[in-house]
Amino acid sequence: MKKKQDDLNNQIKKLENEDYVAKVARSQYYLSEDNEIIFSLPEDNAANEIEKGE
Repeated sequence: MKKKQDDLNNQIKKLENEDYVAKVARSQYYLSEDNEIIFSLPEDNAANEIEKGE
């Protein structure tokens, strides 16, 4: 339970960083800036699954 609480607190700290939020939005929700094209590669999806599992 303590580890889970620490993980949630770390996630909260990350979400306070605008650059991190932008990175998550761009990688998981495919949001882009004007004139930008996003490509999703298989190894990108594997990295996201690993990150979710931590």
